[in-house]
Amino acid sequence: MRYLVNFDSTKIDFHETDILVIGSGIAGLTAAFECAPYFQTTVLSKSTLSNTATWYAQGGIASPISNDDSLELHYQDTIKAGGALCNTEVVRTFIAESLAAISFLRNLGAEFDQERGRLQLALEGGHSKARILHKKDYTGSEVQQKLVKAIFKKKGIELLENAFSIDLLTNKNTCCGVLVQKNNQRWVIFAKAVILATGGAGQLYSVTTNPPISTGDGIAMAYRAKAQLMDMEFVQFHPTTLHSKKRPRFLITEALRGEGAYLRDIKGKRFLKDIHPLAELAPRDIVSEAIFKQIKLQKQKYVYLDATHLNKALLMQNYPSIYKSCKAAGYDLAKEMVPVSPAAHFMVGGIKTGLFGQTSIYNVFASGECAATGFHGANRLASNSLLEGVVLSRRIARQLQKIPLKSYKHDFASSRSSSNRLKSPLKFKKLIQGQMSKKVSVLRNRESLLEALGSFKQMNRQIAGSRLDSRVDFEVANLATLAQIVTSSAIWREESRGVHLREDFPRTRASFLKHKIV
Repeated sequence: MRYLVNFDSTKIDFHETDILVIGSGIAGLTAAFECAPYFQTTVLSKSTLSNTATWYAQGGIASPISNDDSLELHYQDTIKAGGALCNTEVVRTFIAESLAAISFLRNLGAEFDQERGRLQLALEGGHSKARILHKKDYTGSEVQQKLVKAIFKKKGIELLENAFSIDLLTNKNTCCGVLVQKNNQRWVIFAKAVILATGGAGQLYSVTTNPPISTGDGIAMAYRAKAQLMDMEFVQFHPTTLHSKKRPRFLITEALRGEGAYLRDIKGKRFLKDIHPLAELAPRDIVSEAIFKQIKLQKQKYVYLDATHLNKALLMQNYPSIYKSCKAAGYDLAKEMVPVSPAAHFMVGGIKTGLFGQTSIYNVFASGECAATGFHGANRLASNSLLEGVVLSRRIARQLQKIPLKSYKHDFASSRSSSNRLKSPLKFKKLIQGQMSKKVSVLRNRESLLEALGSFKQMNRQIAGSRLDSRVDFEVANLATLAQIVTSSAIWREESRGVHLREDFPRTRASFLKHKIV
């Protein structure tokens, strides 16, 4: 289905702008801030400006800023973590621009922890040096708050909160704008360029660190508009989330393991020491796989994070959010081990872009988690995501100043055949999450993937034959689309690489040293 709803652009209200930014996390707000001096800029937020995945980010932003670090070391760590599937030009470019990205955030007022007048850098999994700039264990909310504050002060930016972007409007592979719904009212926003910064799709899974808004809307609408997607089989799970019934799961940053915390099985053994020389500080794919396999060997569905040997004052000072959340759940981080298990965390794949965020649709750019730049390869190196969002959005803004922009206003209409409303959309969502969690999770095999694919195809047929009206309907349609794409891409990749682990193809294969384009 090309469009999710029936509409006629000649019969509904419309609005015009130069640059339309969809998404209000670090990528979206950076793009809007950098575009505003030169263009009339509109920001659409699906929820409120502070309700984003960026807000939940604990760890920080990676940059080779210390004297004993280098661009080359950061480059090598990123390539190694990415399973040799990274775009080397993108990696070198983004890391080279990391210092400017940090300066940009600090100039907006973002504060990072310091010690004796120098930036305090944390060590995280997969990094050979401590290079993570952070604000205790709530870096994301610190950056988000300062960006929002800067955006409110910036002239030339129009902000629309609680506005759902339904579909990109395209004519012969040129984007003319977006169909939007707010308070059950629909209208068209015509734009000279659209920047998708809509985040990931953690809600594909029952257990995720992502907020409820992370339903992959930007990726799905780009796909319906015939944009190329890339590497959709690669979904990263964060190894350590507080094991509980709470949704979304509370993430426990791996900076705590960089501080010296251990992972132990239910018998108290540090099982990662036998798996990787870096033990608890191995890249995320290795740690998540090890925990999943350990869980399969034992009765409990978790392992333990042990920080009891660390100084209590240090834990309370450097990790206040984690300490308080564990305490609220009944665990004293300084005195007892905490149950943890992996949860869906980051969509490595997404909308295929170039070095300046350009997609295969003219006038459409993508940045942040919804974009697939090749920076992360088959597995994102810790704390490279916030970096990517800032760097790429600033590159997009610079590029827009160099290219001719003009309006491509056009009349659009869509007439879907069904008048029957989609029944029980939340039931569909639970079915999608159940299938993805059981059959398209960390460990995969052809049989379970084919079973899941059959279910998703059937769901998409039912959705295509139904009338969609509400935000929940649209989200479910987007999730069903992405579930089918992720699963079919996972079937195609008959190897194990990065976060894609096939039980029936446990080795990396040279013939699959390539990207899957959808």
